[in-house]
Amino acid sequence: MKDNNEKYGDVKMSSPLLGWLENFWYHYKWHTLAALFAVVVLTVCLVQCSKQKKYDMYVMYAGGEAFSRQSEGGDIPEYNQFVSALEKFAADYDGNGKTLLSLSDLYIPSDAELEEQKAAGNNIDYSSMREDIKTLNDRMSYSEYYVFLVSKHVYDEYHVKSDTELFAPIKKYCPADNDFVFEGDNAVYLSSTDLYELAPFSSLPEDTLICIRINSEVSSAFGRRKNAELYRRAEEYITALLAYKKP
Repeated sequence: MKDNNEKYGDVKMSSPLLGWLENFWYHYKWHTLAALFAVVVLTVCLVQCSKQKKYDMYVMYAGGEAFSRQSEGGDIPEYNQFVSALEKFAADYDGNGKTLLSLSDLYIPSDAELEEQKAAGNNIDYSSMREDIKTLNDRMSYSEYYVFLVSKHVYDEYHVKSDTELFAPIKKYCPADNDFVFEGDNAVYLSSTDLYELAPFSSLPEDTLICIRINSEVSSAFGRRKNAELYRRAEEYITALLAYKKP
């Protein structure tokens, strides 16, 4: 007896579904691959965003103090000490049960401070300094950072850009019974406030100034609603900072 192949020839298995899939893949192969690639990229982005910290407050320091991130003798690193001290004046604005503060510290020494570093034989990372200056220029124009602690020489150099004052009048955020020393209308000397009695604030140079950046509408990258919310938080925060009274 001849087998079925010899009797009937080759038999191909087929179905409407397989036929549809073959036709679809032939016509839409590249569309499908592009869509799958987009889904993978979107998934990765969403996972990364979910892992990012959500900060309640943003504070920037720019001056001749370099915050150490190294622990010495088991002590808490200087940078972490500043973050913890500043967080005490912030609120849990996003309601997630945590109060998180982002501190951006930029090392921008004065000419005199730079000469002192050279005389002491310390290595100067000029590349890092140039990057910090660029970051300051960018964030003075638009960023999440509105509350600033800056050395006097940084304030003198950067508070006006293109004939526009970049810091807002600060007296309205000060308590009525203050004895603060002001630098013009837009800055308060940290050393004239009770904050300067607290560690680690007392380790900052005496000419450190407290400022709040103007609410610039050029921050279109963040959207007006987000920008307005960040500024509202900054106003509440700087008011709390300046209202501190030593026990």
